[in-house]
Formats: sequence, C-alpha cells, structure tokens
Amino acid sequence: MVIYCSTGIVVLYNEDYVNLPLNPIEVAGTVYYKNTNNWSKVYAYYWSEENTQMTAWPGVQMTYVGSGVYSIEIPEGAEYIIFNDGNGSQTSDIALQGIDKIYNNGSWSNY
Repeated sequence: MVIYCSTGIVVLYNEDYVNLPLNPIEVAGTVYYKNTNNWSKVYAYYWSEENTQMTAWPGVQMTYVGSGVYSIEIPEGAEYIIFNDGNGSQTSDIALQGIDKIYNNGSWSNY
C-alpha cells in the first residue's frame, strides 16, 4: 500500500514504514553498521546541523549485506547518525566519518 502526503511518500508494508522525500536527494555514499547488538532490524537516523529533518524517526531501515553487517546510502550533507532497532534501543549520536566506513563496537574504520 502506498499513501501520498504533502511531505513525501509513506510506504506501508508488513506494518513497517519508509519515508521517501518528494524531491530526489544527492547520495554521498554508503555507510555500514556491524550489528553487534543482534537487533532483528536496524535503522539509520541521520541529520545535519542545517537540516535536522533528513529522516523521520526511527530513520531508514538498513539493508543486510551479510555477516551481521548492514548498509545505508546517506545523502550529501549528513553529519550525524544514530543506529537503532526501531523499538527503543539505539546508539548515541555519532559523527559521520565519511563514506565507505563501517561503525563497529564504537569506532569507525574503512569497509
């Protein structure tokens, strides 16, 4: 089911939702998260000082790529990210350290 609204498109599927902007965004690249918390789903909520509404909470559901690693494409200008399970468990506010990086046990490294 797809519902159109003034702020974008909200897609409902199996009681989950994804917010999509009406205007296309420039993708900066991919960021990865090692799910050491063993969450069943992983979301990424990202923002910048200038745009605190890049995503709606809990963020965008990340894609599983294997071996406990999830990926998300982040837009140009994103400065911070919170990884979460969509049910109250989350990381602290994390400063993004560039693209093609993985966040694993509290630190960034190249992926």
